[in-house]
Amino acid sequence: MDINGSSEVELASYMYDNRSVHNMLLKRLRGRSGFSLNVYIDAETLKLGTPYFQKRRLKDLRTAGANVYVCRGKKNLGAYHCKGCVIDRRYLYTGGANFTEKSLCNAEWCYRVVGCPAVKQVLERLALDRQRHKLWDGL
Repeated sequence: MDINGSSEVELASYMYDNRSVHNMLLKRLRGRSGFSLNVYIDAETLKLGTPYFQKRRLKDLRTAGANVYVCRGKKNLGAYHCKGCVIDRRYLYTGGANFTEKSLCNAEWCYRVVGCPAVKQVLERLALDRQRHKLWDGL
């Protein structure tokens, strides 16, 4: 991924615990140059505590300066099942993969989309999600 040299990242995932992505994001947040990170995560998986390292890693990101939004699906029983990462408003990584350790072992597809209407549409959707959902307080 293009996170190492980026200035902003928007990451949406049903679940989150991918160690390598997590370490890159923490490095950028703790670096001296400007970097912003918004993370959008499903409320139900966060409440259930799955995957195991998700809550701890989200707390790490929040403590380092990230905004973590706890999101729900459109209906009461719906899940926030978005899966994508936008880097510097230019690159979109999306597909079936969650940002989890297990996704690295599964046969899941992930695509890189560069600067087209799809990236703009995802950013518009995430802007709505920031308005609609609460920031996580870390508890």
